[in-house]
Amino acid sequence: MEDPKTVVKTEPRKSLLVLFIMGLHGLIIGGIVLFSAGSIGSGNTQMAEGVGWILVSAGVLCMLLYGWARRQTLNRKKEQKPGEKY
Repeated sequence: MEDPKTVVKTEPRKSLLVLFIMGLHGLIIGGIVLFSAGSIGSGNTQMAEGVGWILVSAGVLCMLLYGWARRQTLNRKKEQKPGEKY
């Protein structure tokens, strides 16, 4: 069994990594959907464009949340006292 202190220290890093990957995924897949909906030209392209914009906006939101959480993490490390573990 892992030490709880070790798990608590590494968990925020894993969560931030997942958030960053989800943001990239949303941006990439949303961009592909937007470009393919315009180039295929058949079928219901309005729905595909809507899905593409939703994925892109979710990706941007994830990236903004990642930046905000990363800034908080760095500020916490700067504010800690010498000798105190984060």
